[in-house]
Amino acid sequence: MAEDCISNIPNFWTHYRLINNKLKKRFLRKPNIAECCEQFGQLSIQCLREDIPLYSGLCYIAASQCESQLNNFNGEAWAQVNAGQLFLKAHIKEETLKLLSPGGGEQLEAALSLFQSSENIWKKNKYDGVLAASLYLQIASDLLLLTDKYELSAEYFDKASKLLSDSPHNQLHALLQLATCKLKMGHHIGALDTFNEIVSVVNLICEEPYGVYSDIILRCEINRIMLLLLIRPPLQRLAQPMTAVLEKYNWLGDKNKSPGI
Repeated sequence: MAEDCISNIPNFWTHYRLINNKLKKRFLRKPNIAECCEQFGQLSIQCLREDIPLYSGLCYIAASQCESQLNNFNGEAWAQVNAGQLFLKAHIKEETLKLLSPGGGEQLEAALSLFQSSENIWKKNKYDGVLAASLYLQIASDLLLLTDKYELSAEYFDKASKLLSDSPHNQLHALLQLATCKLKMGHHIGALDTFNEIVSVVNLICEEPYGVYSDIILRCEINRIMLLLLIRPPLQRLAQPMTAVLEKYNWLGDKNKSPGI
């Protein structure tokens, strides 16, 4: 589809190759890598204005290679992130318009590969965990726009929650989304564990839940009861918090009892 639309940008490949040729070493002449990197960025913006995210992503990959030659690991990683997000956008666009060919998904695979590559670069250079967590949350949210990609979304929400362990308020958002993904995937035990973790995080934030935290605790209790009824684990294998939840609502099964009796 992108190739059909590329006529909107006159001589795209001519411009691309022209910039790329400037990177080649010549006798007594050193290539201006920084200038080429900037020009790839400009070409990417032009492609994006024409709503051709795939070609815009290709420009960012070229820019990433330039950043690598400049030993700018952060610029290299972010260029790969931008390319990955654009490939993901291209995939979402084609899926929405029902233009994906059978077995298609190369753009999605390329996006995930780029995200992993940028993550590896950051890890190697002791990256900022909160910054990476924000990226993972964005990726996970974008993946939710795709059909049946809850497992992939859950993977990124899980990564984000682990990186945000020192920021419980922000961690809650990632965990709540993770629990929702696991419910949609039918991973009842995993969802139960996540709701337990959410309760623990809320208790870290405040001893007596109030306002939105009370709502979160109530949501967790309802889901935990429903999941326990689905899973039906042996009582002797239940953790103490789960036993307490069951005991709290045990009166529901006895017509002769009422709350507080």
